[in-house]
Amino acid sequence: MPVSQIPAAGISSVSATTVSSGTLPAAQAVSGSIIQVAQYLNYTYASTTNSSFTATGYAVTITPKSATSTMLIRCALSGSQSASNGGGYFTVYRNGSNLAGANGYNTIYTNASFSNPFRIPVVIELTNASSGTSAITYEIYFKTNTVGTVALNQDSTASSITVMEIAP
Repeated sequence: MPVSQIPAAGISSVSATTVSSGTLPAAQAVSGSIIQVAQYLNYTYASTTNSSFTATGYAVTITPKSATSTMLIRCALSGSQSASNGGGYFTVYRNGSNLAGANGYNTIYTNASFSNPFRIPVVIELTNASSGTSAITYEIYFKTNTVGTVALNQDSTASSITVMEIAP
């Protein structure tokens, strides 16, 4: 039997040549495969001088297809800090709750005098259980150590948050 005509578990007579539209249910996905992807890409400048975590507005909402899947969250941020001895902290919130500790997942710190904001790429990667099939919003938050301004996209660069649902 050709590979394209091998029946999937629990499905009879499915052939790649007979499926003209639609998708197979998530339950048929191979464990560890990506079921869906949601991404937010932004070029807009956002900043804070707050020493408590503050929402950036950079968020992704995803509705899990499986109650037991894993979410892989990847953040690629263009961060900056404007002051000597300034610190910037970055984290991810799920539905308004911080997924990391008091200082987040990633930190930038400057220890030299300079006249322009210090720019550095900030990368965050984590997994999180879907824990149901209700919509989940993941959002990037940031704060400063009370010195200077912490920002994203200082020079109209790009920052993104990508969420991938991984089949159980």
